[in-house]
Amino acid sequence: MEPAKNNSLPLVIGFALVLVVGGDVYLEQSKTPVAPVDQGGGASKMPGGDTSGTTTPSDGSQTGTYAMTEIAKHDSESSCWTVIDAGVYDLTTWISQHPGGPGAILGICGKDGTSAFRGQHGNAQKQENILATFKIGTLVQ
Repeated sequence: MEPAKNNSLPLVIGFALVLVVGGDVYLEQSKTPVAPVDQGGGASKMPGGDTSGTTTPSDGSQTGTYAMTEIAKHDSESSCWTVIDAGVYDLTTWISQHPGGPGAILGICGKDGTSAFRGQHGNAQKQENILATFKIGTLVQ
């Protein structure tokens, strides 16, 4: 008689992945969003009286509108905004976390990254969900 096989390892690994991914999404969504920069290039009044004009990724509930000229100003590792399908995303904190390496994100900072994003991820729901956590607004044409 053969000993019973232990099939719990895949279940344990799957559970661990759910905890890691779920925890990461929770942490991103729990960040306090601040007011976006207005499209004229001036800073919007932010909580606490700060008018520095910086923004953080939001949970999707914050919707500013931005012109491409404003997005183009955020083209570096210290401030990385991109446009994907007319949504504006602040990917600054995602640069060092991106599974494909920082170069993939740095290549779309300050520009429309739709082609690069869709070319790499298509319409994969996991990547769409992650991207949504970084949305700060929409592009005005």
